Amino acid sequence: MGSDERPFRVLDLTTDLAGAYMARLLTSAGLAVTRVDPPGGHPLRRWSASGTVPPPGAPAPLFGWLAGGQDAVTVDPADGADVDALAAWAAASDVVLWSPGAALSLDRVVAAAPDATVVSLTPFGLDGPWAGRAATELTLQAMSGGPALRGSRAWPPMSAGGQLGEYMVGVFGAVAALLARAGGAAGGGRGGVVDVSGLEAVIMTQLFNPITMETQVDGVRPRRAKATVGDVVRSRDGYVGFAVVNRVQHWIDFCLMIGREDWADDVSLHAVPTRTARSDELNPVIAAWAAERTTAEIVALASLWRIPCIEVGNGQTIPHMDHFAAEAFYDTNPAGGFLQPAAPFRPHPPIPGVGAVADAPPIGVPIGSRPRPSARARTVDATTGDPALPCAGLRVADLTSFWAGPFLAHTLAMFGADVIHVESTVRPDGSRLMNHHPRTTPQWWERSPYFHATNTNKRGLAVDLTAEAGRAVARRLVASCDVLVENYSPRVLEAFGLSWDEARAINPSLVMVRMPAFGLSGPWRDRTGFAMTMEQVSGLAWLTGFPEHDPGALFGPCDPSAGLHALVGLLAALEHRRVTGEGRLVECPMVAGALNVAGEQVVEYSATGVRLDRDGNRGPAGAPQNCYAAADRDDDLDQARWVALAVRDDAQWEALRGALGDPEWARRPELATHAGRLAHHDLLDASLAAWCAARPAAAIVDALWPSGVPVAVVVHPSAQLGFDQLHHRGFFERVTHPVHGESVHVTYPFRLPGASGPVHRRPAPLLGQHNREVLVDLLGYTPDEVAGLEASGVIGTSVPD
Repeated sequence: MGSDERPFRVLDLTTDLAGAYMARLLTSAGLAVTRVDPPGGHPLRRWSASGTVPPPGAPAPLFGWLAGGQDAVTVDPADGADVDALAAWAAASDVVLWSPGAALSLDRVVAAAPDATVVSLTPFGLDGPWAGRAATELTLQAMSGGPALRGSRAWPPMSAGGQLGEYMVGVFGAVAALLARAGGAAGGGRGGVVDVSGLEAVIMTQLFNPITMETQVDGVRPRRAKATVGDVVRSRDGYVGFAVVNRVQHWIDFCLMIGREDWADDVSLHAVPTRTARSDELNPVIAAWAAERTTAEIVALASLWRIPCIEVGNGQTIPHMDHFAAEAFYDTNPAGGFLQPAAPFRPHPPIPGVGAVADAPPIGVPIGSRPRPSARARTVDATTGDPALPCAGLRVADLTSFWAGPFLAHTLAMFGADVIHVESTVRPDGSRLMNHHPRTTPQWWERSPYFHATNTNKRGLAVDLTAEAGRAVARRLVASCDVLVENYSPRVLEAFGLSWDEARAINPSLVMVRMPAFGLSGPWRDRTGFAMTMEQVSGLAWLTGFPEHDPGALFGPCDPSAGLHALVGLLAALEHRRVTGEGRLVECPMVAGALNVAGEQVVEYSATGVRLDRDGNRGPAGAPQNCYAAADRDDDLDQARWVALAVRDDAQWEALRGALGDPEWARRPELATHAGRLAHHDLLDASLAAWCAARPAAAIVDALWPSGVPVAVVVHPSAQLGFDQLHHRGFFERVTHPVHGESVHVTYPFRLPGASGPVHRRPAPLLGQHNREVLVDLLGYTPDEVAGLEASGVIGTSVPD
């Protein structure tokens, strides 16, 4: 921030975990955040997942991490003078973070601060038929389709552990705030409400684009497997996790590693559905092989085969793994002395204030005793014209593959950037190969729903970077771009001659985002890793599943999580460049985002010595909280239909009692408090299971939800196409692709104020579709030079047979 500019001010009125994590990321990005405490302090000041009560006057460890480096004021919502003073603070802020229960109503915030961006976090958004309805982490996950497809059909639906959805809502909120700042700095921003829907955020980060697959590929609908094969396996001394579902070669090498050449030769086992169908045959062999070896032995052996493999971590073990102990993945909390996740992005060289470590503020002094901040200067005329997209004018070289990196670049493209997606005919984007069409189908590589859903609005350049002529193209592209994003292992880009030193020599103002699995240095630098790997090592898998079973596989959330966290780091670096003109390398290890959203486990164990463990669909924040079988059957899932129910507070408990007719079991005095309900969860489960088993799932929801009880049917993701709420908010758009035709794409969990028109302005590019356009119009090649590159195979438009 230049000395002539006042700090970019953020006022945090939120009351929940999602809001606190949003504020944490904005603080890590270098913004000045002031949180508003009610009398007695924010609820998270006393929150502990283990139930450990912090010492008098000390914040709970999780709050100590999330609120580090922030300011605080106290506002009594019942005091009119306090509320008036808070409205004046809002008027002097650039961004106001808001959620239900805030000390100011949303209408009052907007009236007081018409020029500020107000980021609203609600379960379903501010409008639509479900606006204002009750929801909790578990019920939003149920609607996302994730629990319905996770785990074994022999078990109840399996939610992702650790309040993952809350963190995903928070990171989307942080992205919204930073995009609003970027738009304002570019002259296209204006005040207004950015309406973030929790349901839409959870949908986008639970599964890999199931709606596009549902509407594009006939006859292919994922269902829960009988069992998964080769993901989390018990070793002689713990658990080890594999990721052998992304590439056939990983499965073949896995089979050879465990001495089953016959499995490697069995082509039918190259398909994941075939493996799961034969899980009764395969899993005992894998388990017996792993049981004879330690975790370290298995990981070392798999590393030689370049098979993605990792120790399954938990809050006790993660910080002591050699890579995390050697690299800066954890900080020591200045006040509490416990370990906490470091910022998930690392600028090189550091940017002042970005990723800084500081104490959480004490409970704020009364707002009336604080001087009011200076008024916010109006810089944009919001009365006329359409706002520019905040990333308009930004050109991005997108050297990414699969989901995490493309998700970041896709967000930039959605918000106006010119994103040029670089792949090659011999090594296309891996998501193109995740395809349900046989390779005898014409242009089979153009038919992947996974590629289509994450690459709209981009231009496509197919160039072979292993050839010197291809690397020359890449150098010209880097010279013409503002941003370079890549998610290869470190050695790949270095082999292409595009290390940071080489890239900045070409373009000194470049912002380069590197997203290797484990970072650019350290013992695991060159290890291969996918989303499942990050879930396994970070503790997310440890908290997912049932205590009587091994840790569970989440199958994907760490990909969009990595992309979103890296986007926060990129937007911070772009703001620094706007002010100083300086380019930056931003290192965003994929695992760092996972360690942040799973951070409570390490914080809790380091501070209290209590290890958090999986507990099925229960959780420390809700009681009752679980999935219950209904009387009817779900044909999509080929199993009983289930409902998810999660009560977070006494008011919701009273609503549940009333909706049930206040049965005798619910009137027991020990159930009157949250602590009592947690202690008697078995009684709650037995009583609710019996009540639900006598009723169809839809009838259960109709009986409970209108009364204010958070409840939802556990659905297959295809059911979302029938959600009136999502259609009302324009969450779906139909996109026509020149090869596969029309399918449905999801949009984004928010739109910026004044935005209009479709989010998906053009379909994902064909392989090499824009070769000539980019090479001639942007990079200055002549048509004859382009013809020579085509003739030599350096550029192309089709995958060789």
